[in-house]
Amino acid sequence: MVETSATASAVKKLGFFKGVRGEFKKIIWPNFNTLTKQTGTVIAVSLATGLVISGIDFLLNQVVYKFLLQL
Repeated sequence: MVETSATASAVKKLGFFKGVRGEFKKIIWPNFNTLTKQTGTVIAVSLATGLVISGIDFLLNQVVYKFLLQL
């Protein structure tokens, strides 16, 4: 009884990995040129977002600091 359960589990796992392999074959992987452009875009957007957040943080810090000095 235990062997049947173990065998069924092994067959189920094998079927899963065959499915994963089939799905990986369907993927259209980007070429080097596309990958480079998209990576550059992600880096640029990340830097721009970081600068905007840093600027907002700096401004809010200055406003709060000046407000606390007036108290």
